[in-house]
Amino acid sequence: MNNILMRTVFVFLLILSFFLPHSAFALDAPSAIIKINGTPVATDDISKVADEDAIDIELTRPDTGTIEKYVYIWDKIDADAGLDADSTPVVDNPLDIEVIEMDGIFFSGSEYDTAWYFHVKSIGVGETSEETSFGPFYFDMTGPTGTIKLTDRAGQNPDNDSSVSSNVFFEIISIDDLSKVYLSNTASKPETAIETITEEPITYPYELPEFETAPEDGIALVYVWFEDNVGNITSTSIELTIDASRKIQPEGNLNLEIEGTLEFAVPGDDSETFDWSIVDATTGGASTAAAFVGDSIDVSTVTITGVTEGDAVKVKAISTSDAAEYTSGEITIIEKSQAFCLDIDDNGVVDAFTDGFLIVRYLFGFPGAFLIDGVVGAGANRTTADDIIAYLDAASASLALDIDDNGVVDAFTDGFLIVRYLFGFPGSFLIDGVVGAGANRTSADDIIAYLDAAKCGL
Repeated sequence: MNNILMRTVFVFLLILSFFLPHSAFALDAPSAIIKINGTPVATDDISKVADEDAIDIELTRPDTGTIEKYVYIWDKIDADAGLDADSTPVVDNPLDIEVIEMDGIFFSGSEYDTAWYFHVKSIGVGETSEETSFGPFYFDMTGPTGTIKLTDRAGQNPDNDSSVSSNVFFEIISIDDLSKVYLSNTASKPETAIETITEEPITYPYELPEFETAPEDGIALVYVWFEDNVGNITSTSIELTIDASRKIQPEGNLNLEIEGTLEFAVPGDDSETFDWSIVDATTGGASTAAAFVGDSIDVSTVTITGVTEGDAVKVKAISTSDAAEYTSGEITIIEKSQAFCLDIDDNGVVDAFTDGFLIVRYLFGFPGAFLIDGVVGAGANRTTADDIIAYLDAASASLALDIDDNGVVDAFTDGFLIVRYLFGFPGSFLIDGVVGAGANRTSADDIIAYLDAAKCGL
């Protein structure tokens, strides 16, 4: 009876085995860890990959079953890849931990939004595991690409890459996965980006901050680098034609004393007017370090005065007729000096052969043309004998020309002290024999300090 029962059970189980799903007897697939240069990669993360990078797939053998090989494949499909015993590539006779080695070139051209999946299957004698997939993984090997061009603002023409100013504004047109933008006048990428983009999503066109070009013969070559969120970088350049023949006058970098004044104009049509503003020299934002004296809107010229020592500003002018924009050089606000400045001819330079000789000739009483002949500097604003005399009369009356501070302005003491100072005489060579009786300023250090201040930062 027992034998009959056992035979009946055996036959039943044998028949049942034919109807059971094959997976009930299948092998297990290995577990997988993806590593780039030894560092595990998490699914859904975007990883920067270069051609030479080592990408390893670390497979751990399952605990059960007799496994002859693994078959596997990378693809971009989040579904079974249809692996079977005849699939390739193959890992034969796998160890407990098997490492598949490959390099980054496999993913060459992959972008930040391309999803990759790793599929693997165990193959045994007459049986296989289910196919197991790992992912998605994102391998970013390409930097951002897109277009940069001049903005369509006053004074700039994006159609022919030209600008009336060397200070320009660019905009970016539709670049995916953009994190930073670098601009330079040389082929060396700067350490600091002109813009780090945090806006998500980015609204295009995206305008960059003002950039100062360095044109030569009217042509400026601007180098551009785009960086994505994992550090891939692409580069390009843009050639601009800079027609900066019209510039705010005076040109160049200037000093402006607190309570001192400077007048600015844009040469050309005398009837043209401008809207003027004062901006921070670094940030380009509005600045109160200097202020306008009088009107600044719809006028041809403006005057500004210094307010905050140590700050630097620029003056901007926007034409009321065609909206062209012009920017001055950097204006540094300096400490207020004495009532006069050693720049006697007012050309922005303190010079022994011009300003020094003018002072000595004045103190010796040279009249008219004998005062100024051959000693007025280039670009001077004070050019006539009358103007020079009026300026030095005021300085003499206020005792600003009393260099040794003895209450007397004298050609043989104060005049010679000024000339020796301007020629760079040091120490005792500066003062020997030319300090007046009863002077309060008697040492070379005191004389130099007084005359340094009288150079008005020039």
